[in-house]
Amino acid sequence: MRRFLLLIGALLVLPFLAAPANAGPGPLIVGGRNATEAYSWMVSLQSSPGQHFCTGTLVSPRWVVTANHCLRGHFQVRVGSNSLTSGGQTAGMTTVAVGPDDVGLVQLDRAVTLAPAKIPTTPVAVGTPLRILGWGVTCDPGCQPPQTNQELDTALLADSSCGGITAAGELCMNNPNKTGPCYGDSGGPAVQKVDGAWMVVGATSRAGGPGRCGQSPSVYGDLVAHRDFITTYANG
Repeated sequence: MRRFLLLIGALLVLPFLAAPANAGPGPLIVGGRNATEAYSWMVSLQSSPGQHFCTGTLVSPRWVVTANHCLRGHFQVRVGSNSLTSGGQTAGMTTVAVGPDDVGLVQLDRAVTLAPAKIPTTPVAVGTPLRILGWGVTCDPGCQPPQTNQELDTALLADSSCGGITAAGELCMNNPNKTGPCYGDSGGPAVQKVDGAWMVVGATSRAGGPGRCGQSPSVYGDLVAHRDFITTYANG
């Protein structure tokens, strides 16, 4: 199954995931919109300043959750900005922790002073409205990643809607009307509004079926199921 990983330069060498070399800028995550609010916990993983390849979520001052398949080479992060090139705070990375079901962690080389996302203790129910975010390409094929963070409102599907899913540790996300995450959105958050605040429940992993981006549901690592793994590092 394809991973939503955007390859930048020689940092990552997985040719079957490469973005088109002649791609132009897209108008709008596929079918999404420019972020409508500030997200203090939003993270861009960058091979060099402004060169985005994966997305993540700040879960403590020095730890970011992302996808395991993004944990390659040395990189830096921009935290808390909807722009790839300005705002928020930047940091380097010191180490990574590989977890189950494509859920991974990055330790930053310094603490950032932005509010991290919280992970709920209660599993997300099928049908729950969720929002997904990221800087992945906005069409497949034919686009470079957008400069502005994209968001898309969707909902959780039953596990049976996604092929090859690990029911105990992954989530199946609806991609209505050919919308959804694409290359560069890997590791990015699925968030749930709880009592007026966003809480992170998933990390983008891969497509849950055949076809191009948005043509089948998407599989996310279930952060509620892996909360103990995450908090062991983040709160350690």
